[in-house]
Amino acid sequence: MLTFVARRVLQALLLVWGVLTLTFFLMHASPGDPTARFLSPQISPPTLALLRQQFGFDQPLHWQYLKWLRQCLAGEWGYSLTQGRPVSAILAEAIPATLQLTIPALLLIFLLGITLGTLAAHYRQRWPDVLINHAGLAFYCMPSFWLGLLLLSLFALKLGWLPTSHAATLRLAEAGFWETCRDRLAHLVLPALTLALPGAAATARYVREHLVNVMDSTFIRLAQAKGLPPWRIMIRHALPHARLPLLSLLGLSFPFLLGGAFLTETVFAWPGMGRVTLEAIFARDYPVILAATALSAIMVIAGNLITDVCYRLADPRIKAPA
Repeated sequence: MLTFVARRVLQALLLVWGVLTLTFFLMHASPGDPTARFLSPQISPPTLALLRQQFGFDQPLHWQYLKWLRQCLAGEWGYSLTQGRPVSAILAEAIPATLQLTIPALLLIFLLGITLGTLAAHYRQRWPDVLINHAGLAFYCMPSFWLGLLLLSLFALKLGWLPTSHAATLRLAEAGFWETCRDRLAHLVLPALTLALPGAAATARYVREHLVNVMDSTFIRLAQAKGLPPWRIMIRHALPHARLPLLSLLGLSFPFLLGGAFLTETVFAWPGMGRVTLEAIFARDYPVILAATALSAIMVIAGNLITDVCYRLADPRIKAPA
């Protein structure tokens, strides 16, 4: 087991390095110049050359890469070209906001997905199964930004039940603890639902199909022959066999925690990683883009690594990949 984990960790580190290297050179190979936003009739060519020298863009590309890689290994991501602040400070502000949004959304995805999938499998070929399948397909196919706008239009603009944007009310500095919690929860509902509903729909269909296949197994028929209640058979005997597929879904959800959702955070003006990354892409802010890409790559690879280890722990019969 230790050999397997050590080999997978080494492969993960090499893969992270490959992703970062590829991202760095693709960013610099893309058309345009990050200093183009400084171009104006008032800036002379010597001043522009001084700016390029200050940002390090006048150096050969391989030297820029080695310098950036050395900074990454030291835990330094450089300075934002647009905000003039350390990238680590920008990420330190965005990551808590993203986790505040994505962790409840992830819990909703699995809670709703497993519940609805089990309900659909129990009532398969009947109206609850048909309703859950059709509603799930509709939510899964709906673009996230469109779903967010629909929820925003209904619950915020027409009914006025929930706030429209941001993570908290701006003029809430003097409010008490419970009032602050209520306000943050109200701001969280719509973006969390926007993120959770498509994922819960996919999880429900995944769980439903797996449970339907398990229900045709011999041990399930034996439990039915013993006269056990249908819900007990479903929850105690069939649902545990879905743990490995659910581990796969959980591993794939790891980048979702820090990567956030670009469009959802933009629609609701949520100050998280997705919005910061999207603004950096439009501004060609190389240090922020590379740092966000590095975090996303680390989360994807860490999710796969944890999933592989959990697979071995959950079922020792699974062999390690060569």
